[in-house]
Amino acid sequence: MAGIEGFVVGSFGRVCGAVLAAAALAGAVEMALPGTVISQAAAETVFRRGHQAEPESLDPQKVDSAEESNILLDLFEGLTRISGKGEIIPGVASSWDVAPDGLSWTFHLRPEAKWSDGSPVTAGDFVYGFRRAVDPATAAPYVSILYEIVDARAISDGKEKDLGRLGVTAPDAHTLKIALTEPTAFLPGVLALPIAYPMPKQAIEAGGAQWTRPGKMVSNGAYKLDYWEPQQEIRLVRNPDYWDAKSVKIDTARWLVVESDETAFKRFRAGELDFSRIPVTEMAWARKNMADELHPDVNMWTAYIILNAAKPPLNDPRLRQALAMTLDRETLAEKVDPHGEVPAYGLVPPGIPGYTQQPPEWMRLSKADRLAKAKALYAEAGYGPDKPLKLELIYPTTEGSKRSTTAMAGMWKQALGADITMSNEENQVVLAQTRHHDFQMSLYGWIADYPDPWTFLSIFQSDSGDLNTSDYRNPEYDQLLRKATATLDPAARLEMLEAAERLISRDTPVIPLYYDVRPYLVSTKLAGYQANPLDIHPTQDLAFKQ
Repeated sequence: MAGIEGFVVGSFGRVCGAVLAAAALAGAVEMALPGTVISQAAAETVFRRGHQAEPESLDPQKVDSAEESNILLDLFEGLTRISGKGEIIPGVASSWDVAPDGLSWTFHLRPEAKWSDGSPVTAGDFVYGFRRAVDPATAAPYVSILYEIVDARAISDGKEKDLGRLGVTAPDAHTLKIALTEPTAFLPGVLALPIAYPMPKQAIEAGGAQWTRPGKMVSNGAYKLDYWEPQQEIRLVRNPDYWDAKSVKIDTARWLVVESDETAFKRFRAGELDFSRIPVTEMAWARKNMADELHPDVNMWTAYIILNAAKPPLNDPRLRQALAMTLDRETLAEKVDPHGEVPAYGLVPPGIPGYTQQPPEWMRLSKADRLAKAKALYAEAGYGPDKPLKLELIYPTTEGSKRSTTAMAGMWKQALGADITMSNEENQVVLAQTRHHDFQMSLYGWIADYPDPWTFLSIFQSDSGDLNTSDYRNPEYDQLLRKATATLDPAARLEMLEAAERLISRDTPVIPLYYDVRPYLVSTKLAGYQANPLDIHPTQDLAFKQ
């Protein structure tokens, strides 16, 4: 969930063996990590899930990666929330009304909603949160998703200094109104994301930059922060003040950072994890020997290579297209990193109701004809045997990423004679370089926040800020998305978005690789796990079988 995914192809972190060996599936007594003493009752349920990387932050408005968003889904709740079925359902708002023109939404908040310190969650907390999100001082990387709110863009750009002009108001403690510049059909999905959470003003002002640390954080979700040891574990405990606390069955959620899929696989088999990734090298064995635990779920996640379209030499669309045409996606999916993924040619994945994918026209060509056209484009751009294209491809430090990038570099070398240097960094470093356009090519990906093509297409608008990682700028594309936003007819809106994807396929700011399958191992003692295209599995929707 949560939009941006820095293409971590499995990289569960380090955790002390003593700690991992400690908690039995349903609790008993947990051994303490250094510097803490924790006693847990025998009946307490402890859910241990492998986590791919140390989060950059737990401030909901300063993240845009699925790494952080998955944890934040446990800690906070917006007006809506995403269920374990991948559905957008009521959260703090029990219901809402939409004006006939689609420009005004009124949300009715649950009077029983509380913060983890026992104070009520009010409409004012949402007003404060939205204003903080668009305030340039916050530097929220995902702020562009809120630009349909009146004056959100102007405030974020610094053109409007009065935060009070934002189109989010609170007529009373339990009513929130959102005014929009254009109809926004996908608004309930946006409101489930961390950028739209209510924010605890007093805790933020008291804790400053440290407000997200244990003992300082105040949250309103099903869980609250209990412990955080960097590069090891984030531990959450049930929030008794959550409005629906009675339906939460798991007492403690331990998000354990494990460095590799191989290590996670071993620890799952040893009973030290209840939920983990699995290395692709073990998929065939697991299908035969762990069929009940293996869940190779198809997600709305497109893995791709971002091309820096604003800087030479990749500002030349002929080069971008040549690079896209010479990758053998079927070989990548079937031989290099096989885990059931589907080769991708278009940006938007399948499965979105009413939407028809728009792959590039050259997809219809035979492989021989593709190669010939790619070589011609490469030569037209001024490159050949005497002047090979030299580029750097950055990718996060995982075995899966290394296998994929090595294979792709070989394909480009063989087909075009291009020299590709591969540079691996920690996931956070790759994310930062990519957001700041400090790269030529970056292995990346995007997982849907909600089941609508907008989540994939909106980030390529010229004014999407850091989200527009390829720095793609096309006025025709921007105009199509503006028209789609203003269109109330759902079918006409989707047609405009399809036209926009055709431009992406033509201009090639990214090279789609595959639509991903997330292979998970899930303990048979766990109930409530459901495959869903958003790859969302909140702890509050899970339980241990009696």
